[in-house]
Amino acid sequence: NQPAHVQQSQRSFRLSETNTKNNMMSSKRPIGDAPPCEDDRTLINYLNRPEVRQAIHIPNEVKQWDVCSEIGYYIQYPELVGGLSPQIILLISSKRHLTMLVYNGDVDTVCNFLGNEWFMNDLG
Repeated sequence: NQPAHVQQSQRSFRLSETNTKNNMMSSKRPIGDAPPCEDDRTLINYLNRPEVRQAIHIPNEVKQWDVCSEIGYYIQYPELVGGLSPQIILLISSKRHLTMLVYNGDVDTVCNFLGNEWFMNDLG
C-alpha cells in the first residue's frame, strides 16, 4: 500500500495520459504536431485574475494568459542555430559573478523544460 500522495500522483498521471490519448485520437492535426494541451483551467483562471496580473506587472493591453498560446512562435521566436548555448557559455566563461535564471514558458507552459534541464546539466 502506497502513501496517499503517491496514489494521487499516479491517478493524476493516468488521467492525464488518458486525456492526452483521447485528445490526440480526436485531433484533426497531422502526426508530428505538438501534443494537445491539457485541461489547466485552474492555472488559467488564477493567472488571469486581475489582482494576479497586477501583482506580476502585466499591462492591461496584454491578452489573457493561456496554456497554449496562439502566437506565431516562428515569427516571434526565430530559431537560433545552436539555441542560446553560445551566449550562455560566453557569460559563464567571462568569470564575472553572475546570477542567472533559465526560464521556460514566457508565453505559455508548452515548452521543452527537459531540454533546458539537460543543457544546464551538460554545462557542469
